[in-house]
Amino acid sequence: MEKWFHNDTAGTKSVSDRTPQLCGASADIYADQYDLIALRVPADQDMLSNFVQNNLGVFFQNGTRDNDTAYVSEHQISKFVAILSTSLASILLFGAVISLYIVNNPRALLGMLCGWTVLFATCVGLLTSAKRDQVFGATAAYVAVLVVFVSGNLGGASSSCSCPPG
Repeated sequence: MEKWFHNDTAGTKSVSDRTPQLCGASADIYADQYDLIALRVPADQDMLSNFVQNNLGVFFQNGTRDNDTAYVSEHQISKFVAILSTSLASILLFGAVISLYIVNNPRALLGMLCGWTVLFATCVGLLTSAKRDQVFGATAAYVAVLVVFVSGNLGGASSSCSCPPG
């Protein structure tokens, strides 16, 4: 934008040779590079989307107009974050269920239940834009599913039934 405003799109002119698009008092309106901002807010403002855009944006470039400008597709980043979030949610649920199924020790089950709960709450709190009450609600629902699984005798805990076979 600054190069266009000063008629130097090739970037070859020295500062003294540039002629601004406007004249008079407005000639120096874009002299400071920090005056150039975007007025549109990106679609997703959660921490995971920001991390992907800031650190992995090179993988989502659509093309470049010149050497100084790169266009990053918000749509592609949004799709990638949706796939990553869905995969992470599946891993957190199925990983917890499988690991709780394998363990037979009740104390280990309780410890693992606490560990999976903390991991889930951390992921929801850090990787989404959920508010505190939403994090508590989602974590409570997650724990309820795991507790029902463990207490429903579906977990690895052995049954104390001494019923005769058949």
